[in-house]
Amino acid sequence: MEERGMIQALHRQGLSLRRIAAEVGCAHTTVFYELRRGTPVRKSSRGRTPQYTAK
Repeated sequence: MEERGMIQALHRQGLSLRRIAAEVGCAHTTVFYELRRGTPVRKSSRGRTPQYTAK
């Protein structure tokens, strides 16, 4: 979950897929699939809200 938030934050900054992959430490195809899949929309306001922060 933390890596997914980092991927989204770096993508918003305009970094390339390969640069994001190098920062996170995974394959660029993994970054592509994570961005394509996205984070599901919350259906409830119960529980904690995920905190997406870049390192």
